[in-house]
Amino acid sequence: SSQPVAETGGGDVGGEGETQVAAATVRSSANDKLTIVTGGKKTTGRATDIVARVVMNEMGAGFEEEAIKAQAVAAYTFIKQQNKSGITPYLGTKTPSDEVYDAVEEVAGEAVYYKNKLAFTPFYATSAGVTIASEDVWGGSYPYLVSVDSEIDEMARNYEVSVKLSADAVAKKVKSALKIDLYDYSDDPDDWFDIEDYTEGGMYVKSVRVGRKTVTGRVLRENVLGLRSAAFEIDYSSRRDEFTFTTYGYGHGVGMSQTGANLYAAEEGWDYLDILEHYYPGTKVK
Repeated sequence: SSQPVAETGGGDVGGEGETQVAAATVRSSANDKLTIVTGGKKTTGRATDIVARVVMNEMGAGFEEEAIKAQAVAAYTFIKQQNKSGITPYLGTKTPSDEVYDAVEEVAGEAVYYKNKLAFTPFYATSAGVTIASEDVWGGSYPYLVSVDSEIDEMARNYEVSVKLSADAVAKKVKSALKIDLYDYSDDPDDWFDIEDYTEGGMYVKSVRVGRKTVTGRVLRENVLGLRSAAFEIDYSSRRDEFTFTTYGYGHGVGMSQTGANLYAAEEGWDYLDILEHYYPGTKVK
């Protein structure tokens, strides 16, 4: 089954001549076809057109050009790798602006490789200051989908978001999703949750006890509470009989952070190769 990839809320190497030669070489493979499911329909089209529409939906104009190029290469690689594995990924699309289309065209045909094989390149909105290893989210282990630093994401708007829910509302959600009656477990909601373990980097919740049952941070985040990320803190106020769930970042946290890509380009002057090789360490773009 297709992995969830994107969760959005919503430079040159060497001299110029060298880049142009490289671009000319890859351009020949830029006419390949990609297939995605978008708006409930299967769509096959020229790679550049499909990628430009996906990138517009994922980032849109207003992002740094190098971040858009990094997203274009990651999206192209992701769809191509999934298609080769017989999977049609679900991705949102929008009509691309000229700025986005031009940036996508500039890197058309370039992909992320690990040991000469197409890499699996998931992406998402914003990390919790570090990324998370794929095995801690989906179980599959990839040597280039490991926890890397992305502290720059802490500068993002809405990096930290709190959601308040009454104890009753939380108990209802838990009962519906996990078939656990928390009031049977304890009359004191302060006893209902206990974060047991964190993933490497110490931000994302690996396992959390809910009543008598232990679930992954991902399950509590996605299936039970609908939180922005699995990097969360849980506080209970007995005075208000209310829980506060504070999340950091937005999305599954595996692979490339779109906000991080944008901030590294804007603040550190990174080009798209720097960005991709940071978030997918040990890979090569060609």
